[in-house]
Amino acid sequence: MCDTIFAMPTRWTVWGLRLTILLATCLGVFIFPFLLPAPYFQGVSASNLAGFNNEIAALAAASLGASVFLLALKWPKILGEDSFGPAADGGVQLKEHGLISSGLVGVVVLFWGGAVFLFGAQIIRLGVRYEYDWGYFLNRISMHADFGRKLYSQIEFPYGPWLLEFPIAVRAILSPFHVSTAGAYLLTLVLQVMAGLLLLAYLINHIPMSKPWRAVIFLLLSVGMMVGNMGPNHTFVRFTPQLVFLVVAWKCKRGWEAALWIFAGEAVCLGLSPEIGFAFLVGSFTFALYSCFTKGRTWAWAAAAPIVSAMVFLTIEGWPYLNRVGGSAHGLYSFPVEPLPFILVFLFALVWMVPVCLARFFRQRRAEAPMLAALYLMSLALLPAAFGRADPAHVYWNGLSVLLLSAVAISSRPRWQQIVWGACLAIVILWMCNINRQVNWWEMKPVLRAEAASFRDVVEGRRPRRIPQDDEGFSLQSLQAIVGHNPVATPLQIPLQVEESLRASGQYTPSFYNFSFTAAEDRWIQDFNESKWALLPAGEKYEHVERPEDLGGVLGLRLPYRSRRPVFVTGVRFAQNLAENWKVRGVVGNYLVYEHE
Repeated sequence: MCDTIFAMPTRWTVWGLRLTILLATCLGVFIFPFLLPAPYFQGVSASNLAGFNNEIAALAAASLGASVFLLALKWPKILGEDSFGPAADGGVQLKEHGLISSGLVGVVVLFWGGAVFLFGAQIIRLGVRYEYDWGYFLNRISMHADFGRKLYSQIEFPYGPWLLEFPIAVRAILSPFHVSTAGAYLLTLVLQVMAGLLLLAYLINHIPMSKPWRAVIFLLLSVGMMVGNMGPNHTFVRFTPQLVFLVVAWKCKRGWEAALWIFAGEAVCLGLSPEIGFAFLVGSFTFALYSCFTKGRTWAWAAAAPIVSAMVFLTIEGWPYLNRVGGSAHGLYSFPVEPLPFILVFLFALVWMVPVCLARFFRQRRAEAPMLAALYLMSLALLPAAFGRADPAHVYWNGLSVLLLSAVAISSRPRWQQIVWGACLAIVILWMCNINRQVNWWEMKPVLRAEAASFRDVVEGRRPRRIPQDDEGFSLQSLQAIVGHNPVATPLQIPLQVEESLRASGQYTPSFYNFSFTAAEDRWIQDFNESKWALLPAGEKYEHVERPEDLGGVLGLRLPYRSRRPVFVTGVRFAQNLAENWKVRGVVGNYLVYEHE
């Protein structure tokens, strides 16, 4: 009886199951996290204030995706695969022949490389402090290379060491030409942007999808990288290597060859980010273990490779490398996962489209099935990162493999379904880009306006004018009259010209945290109190809070989420420490000079 039902599902059975999966997804991702909230902690977290448990949302989405895959693998008809599996009447057959046009790839690579170079060169030419990731990475590079501070133990850094080592190495190579740190960083960023796009093109060319969709998904994902933070953490060179290494390992005929690629891939991924290293370990280990049963025991070397590689990496880099992961895992800087358009489109691909497609590949015993499943497992392993911050950028980058696999799933569907999905992706990606532009606009705006003014000067034959840096009346001589040549702490953000003056005089004091990314106020205060002198802008306070009711500008829409727990404001304890343990000893322009008692 049961077998008969599964063999001949009625229309009501099919739609009933679809609605059940839809309801389970909505409840698991959007409702249950409120019913099982994480413990309250004092830290910057809109999710914690709202009583939302991001770990439950990620676990629910991963569990549902895996469940749909198993259902589609065993009982394809009950999931209505006549509509969501192989192309039905009027559909198109999958044609995998044909790669992305090299001309198209070349144009996109040169366009983005040129755009990043021109924008970064304008930042350097103007001599302005450009925050977000540009300023953050320059600060961290200086702390590591110029002040000799060790990553993770003496410098807060949430990414892998290679994102700092690359620009430091480029600066060393170009040192005979007296290239500045900012110039070396810009050149490295341009190379990373271009290399990442080439890796993306390689990846798309080696996973099964129709030729038109190769070009479409390449263009859409290339547009999606458009953000104004100017940091290597939001480039394809960070998020595609784990996918590329797995594809290369899949192409290997012998287990020991795959083991070498997987070993190298794990080291590269950990060098880029802890969460990416973990995702690659999960995907590559599962892929290699499956290959042990289907290709032979020699693939056991490949299964052991990511574990050995991770142990070697952590032995060399040190266990403090994992410190920052612990903070993020406990919910720092997290947003509630809200039912916004980009979340809904991502969930549809994650829970429904991709699992059903993967099940079809396994039933057809296609050679690509284990590799595609491993790519999907990587996306599930990155769900805590995607649904942790839960903003457009984190969902887009950490969900990259899901977006790629959705192109595989839709390639064999009827034409109208391809058009609908393509339109959904295009609208959501462009909308996400606009949200990211708005978030970064207050930093981008003066640079873009200056660029336009400079262009008009050239056209009209005038000499370009340099925008003066506002040093707010700072005088190094006046400061030295108070503190002598002793080091001076600058715990709050100061203009770039003031910072450079302190660096040139040898009085700049590095700190564990960068101003804009303070995650633990105790360490911030501890660093500050180790100094004797400090320079702070008069009247400026550092108070930062992220409340769920204030996230409309970051997420694109304002939904009625509100704070249900006591609001934690970073900076209050710092102000108290300043009042209790420091005294004002002088005034330099618009700055107050403090001495630690």
